[in-house]
Amino acid sequence: QYILDVATPTNYGYSTPNVGSSTNDSDIIASSGYTGILEVLSNSTFSNIDAGLVLQNADLTISKSADHTNPLVGDAITYTIRVYNNGPLSSSGSTVTDILPTEVQYLSHHTRGAGDGGTFDSNTGQWVLPQINNGEESFLDITVQVMSASTFRNTASITTSAQPDNDSSNNSSFVDVFGAIISPSPTPSGSPSPT
Repeated sequence: QYILDVATPTNYGYSTPNVGSSTNDSDIIASSGYTGILEVLSNSTFSNIDAGLVLQNADLTISKSADHTNPLVGDAITYTIRVYNNGPLSSSGSTVTDILPTEVQYLSHHTRGAGDGGTFDSNTGQWVLPQINNGEESFLDITVQVMSASTFRNTASITTSAQPDNDSSNNSSFVDVFGAIISPSPTPSGSPSPT
């Protein structure tokens, strides 16, 4: 009687046992990395054990919002970027790029969440993410001052992934802001009527 111990390469895991054909499902118990007990007869060859290795990934998803999308020129607004890890792998060292539009002026930023949110460089717009485990999230809040009475878009994108990410459709998000000015009230003409 034998038990096989199968070591997985980096970023690989086992496929679901006993699903599909015998040549692509896994005969490995994922929680242990071992097979069950195997009966091998003397002088025989045993060749129908499949590891069923599959490339795993850390599916990061990003969303962006603003606390005020109809500000006046001179108002401060805060953009919030959220990065969530759908797993199954942990992610560490991935990068988000957020170049602020010319219609705003940077004031401050704050990171929070998993790993204290990582580090952000306001000069380059690069946010280096910390380790984010499966099911965890990190946030970046950027406060800016509106400088233009116009419509402007701000986009945040995951530009590098330290681990494989097989779904790029959720790696970018944007928010539109509509800056405005207050029209001056008309100056009353003439003198008030006597009472």
